[in-house]
Amino acid sequence: MCLYFSVRDLYSNYVVSPKLASALWTMLAHEENFSLLGNVKDRAGRDGVGISIIQKSTLTERFILIISPETGKLLGDEEVLIKKTPKFDLEAPAIMSFTAYLDSSFTAAP
Repeated sequence: MCLYFSVRDLYSNYVVSPKLASALWTMLAHEENFSLLGNVKDRAGRDGVGISIIQKSTLTERFILIISPETGKLLGDEEVLIKKTPKFDLEAPAIMSFTAYLDSSFTAAP
């Protein structure tokens, strides 16, 4: 879970270089707790590849990273309730949250 949150936080706070993105996805590909979801659409309708992890302590939420197959950039992330829990008054499956990264680029110094 730490890796999921670290990648999500990295993309939400910084512009990630292609070299770093490649290293992140290579690292996560070798992590046994992450699963490949295959081809998915993000909330903006873009084609992506989904990878996910389920929080082992509760087994009620799936955390998803959606990656562009063309650029390697993170397109977005989602948290999905996959099992009903008294903690939330929701029926599973339910989208708990999502983020879509629409643009990220380096700029010249101001």
